[in-house]
Amino acid sequence: MPEHLIEILTWVVTGLLLGGSFLGAFIPIIPAQILVMIAALWHWLMLKEASGLTGVSFLILVLIWGLSQLIEFLSSAAGSRKFGGSKWGGFGALSGGLVGLFFMPLGLFLGPLIGAITLELLIARRELKAASASGIGSLVGVITGILIRLVMTVLMISFLLFDIIKWN
Repeated sequence: MPEHLIEILTWVVTGLLLGGSFLGAFIPIIPAQILVMIAALWHWLMLKEASGLTGVSFLILVLIWGLSQLIEFLSSAAGSRKFGGSKWGGFGALSGGLVGLFFMPLGLFLGPLIGAITLELLIARRELKAASASGIGSLVGVITGILIRLVMTVLMISFLLFDIIKWN
């Protein structure tokens, strides 16, 4: 296959993967940041040194990805605590979020909410109003986590494109 056709194919697939990752920043069922990593790997595998990507490029992408995942994972518990929830509300939001992953996309929102309220009621022995505030806080935290994922995904896409384009 001629070299220019390989480069065109590489850019088309990279663009599709990055477009999918941008959609995934809004649609929780699509693994946005994984698609950015796949796009980076694809681009490097197809063009090697001509891709402009280095080990440092991949390290930076992995660090952004890891930070994003950590923040998103902890955001529901932080939201629960911020709205007056106990440590049990925070733990319920985390565990509910994990269980909710099996019931996507609704479980993404309902898992932390139900988890926080349930543990506040059953273990922390809080009244329904306080338990509900903790649950609402976990929901606010999930929404904040989604916004953070959006920002971090756009950051990853921007970094990847800048890193590729600056070398070409």
